[in-house]
Amino acid sequence: MRHMQRLSRSFSLLILILSCCTPPPVDQTPPAIIPTGIAPSAIIPAPDPAEIIFYNGNIITIEPEQPLAQALAIRAGVIQAVGSDELVSAYQGADTVLIDLGGATLMPGFIDGHTHILAFPARMGRSLEEAQEIALQYGFTGLNEMWADQIQLDILMQAEREGKLRLRVSVFPIYNEGMLDDDGQKIIHKTWYPAHEPVLDPARYLRIPGIKIFVDGDNATWARGCWALTDPFPASSYALSQGICRSDRGDLYWTQSELNQVVAEAQAAGYRVAMHAMGDRAIETALNAIEFALDGESNEIYRHQVQHNSLINPDVLPRYSELDILASVRGHVEVCNLDDFLPGFGPERYAWYINRFALPGMGVHAYVETDYGWTVDPGERYSQRTLDPIMHIFGLVTHQYASAPDTICEPDPLLADYPISVARALKMLTIEPAYAVSMEESMGSLKPGKFADIIILSGDPLSIAPEELLNLRVLMTMVAGRVEYCAEGADEFCPATETTAETVPASPTTAPVLLPVDFDCDSKPGSPLAIAPGVYLQTTIRWAAATAEQVQDYLEKVLPAVLVDGVPVETREDHDEVSPLEGRDLFLTTSFFDVGILEPGQHVIQTILSFSSTITDGFENYGPGTETLTVEGTCTVNVE
Repeated sequence: MRHMQRLSRSFSLLILILSCCTPPPVDQTPPAIIPTGIAPSAIIPAPDPAEIIFYNGNIITIEPEQPLAQALAIRAGVIQAVGSDELVSAYQGADTVLIDLGGATLMPGFIDGHTHILAFPARMGRSLEEAQEIALQYGFTGLNEMWADQIQLDILMQAEREGKLRLRVSVFPIYNEGMLDDDGQKIIHKTWYPAHEPVLDPARYLRIPGIKIFVDGDNATWARGCWALTDPFPASSYALSQGICRSDRGDLYWTQSELNQVVAEAQAAGYRVAMHAMGDRAIETALNAIEFALDGESNEIYRHQVQHNSLINPDVLPRYSELDILASVRGHVEVCNLDDFLPGFGPERYAWYINRFALPGMGVHAYVETDYGWTVDPGERYSQRTLDPIMHIFGLVTHQYASAPDTICEPDPLLADYPISVARALKMLTIEPAYAVSMEESMGSLKPGKFADIIILSGDPLSIAPEELLNLRVLMTMVAGRVEYCAEGADEFCPATETTAETVPASPTTAPVLLPVDFDCDSKPGSPLAIAPGVYLQTTIRWAAATAEQVQDYLEKVLPAVLVDGVPVETREDHDEVSPLEGRDLFLTTSFFDVGILEPGQHVIQTILSFSSTITDGFENYGPGTETLTVEGTCTVNVE
């Protein structure tokens, strides 16, 4: 109740009278893209012409019912049609931009199932904008960012509010730190979760579908500890002999009962968990915790996942299928000189290191992790932490390891038991990582209704020899129908694109009439609200505090965002003067944020207030470092 006293909110409606006219008749018979020999009357015209059509190409859809196509039509950032040149030609209009692929290969954009490129831009000496540019040059249109503390999450949220995210990002904020304290105890953060619900709206460029849990160490430093093993490391193990491990069985961060409870609580709150688990004991502990939380339910609902899967006991492999576990697999990994590496785990575990490559052939939802970190130069394609998706495709298909341009070694013979086709590798970089964040209906393959997130490659990965995969390069990257990267010399494939038109038009220039509407209308009778066409919406936020200085502090530090159906809209901001609240020992200001005129249909309007630093209203703190990080209100309206 005290919160309600401090912060009352309302929407205001502004009526805008618009003149309209009947458009002139339009010729509904579009010309064919290429000569087809079919009479125009045999082509069913599209009700809305495409903005862009790619044709005469080799299109890999990743859709089982239509794996290949020739042409693709795009309208308003969404795929409108996929099929033959003849079929897609029906969507051509007078202003449609036509791109002749000339046989070039077009496919869904790559999605990194486990990366850290956006988590550490400052540590790489690069800005968030530069980090995104690097990812786009590699053909990524989506990133599953597997690390974020509150500071980094705030940076990404601000970037989304300002329209500065150029590709789709699904973040897994950290539940615990990936290291132990000096006493060997885990460091709990609980970033974002459990104070907030997951963010799952597919229209958002920034989503928060799950949390990241570190289950064991990584054999790198004493602070992080070692892979957790069921049986002890050999005494000769490098990690053990160098004092990296805190015990001869490595470092398991959780007891089984502790991890069971954490996963169950996250699942109950609507979150999936992604667990860093490298050693066989850590993997088994993670699987046990997922099984405990599922309690007989299908993981298709929750989509819990195990990351890295570095040393899998063969006895445990069947559980991945039984529990429908989602699993990340690094494609470009050293698998040639195992004699130099694996003795550190003991001879009986020699083959366990490559068991991860069995997962893609088991019907498991396996996806590629680059595990890209800030210690690697993004242009270094031959590092084991390379961001280059082509290197991971090559590694998965050939099981070879390219450590330098002219140094490609032959894999261990044991890997012959785990063949991975090019088609399967492509799915591991498209539809599977989309599935991991519940975006498979919006991205990861090419079919009508999905986002126009596409790339053009220099060759066809499905038809070239496996050893030639390394020569592929990305010529163009498009996100939501907008070209975000065009390689030098590839201009013919890169249509000039404007920013997709906003759902909400700009503010009117004539003075509108105010009609107040309760901000929190979804919790009141009469929701959703019925709004007439042509009405201009404006969000009104009233902020009250104990002193005028505290209200001014709010005005200086508030970071507002208005979203329509999950999509941020550009909004004008205005404020009343700070004044005493009559009859109360409080001071008040009113802030106004334009929403705009909505198209007919149902819309959900969200107004989200975040804060650049901690503020107080005299009763409670808001912002970073507090439990109240944001203030949010929603209102559903029917424009009819």
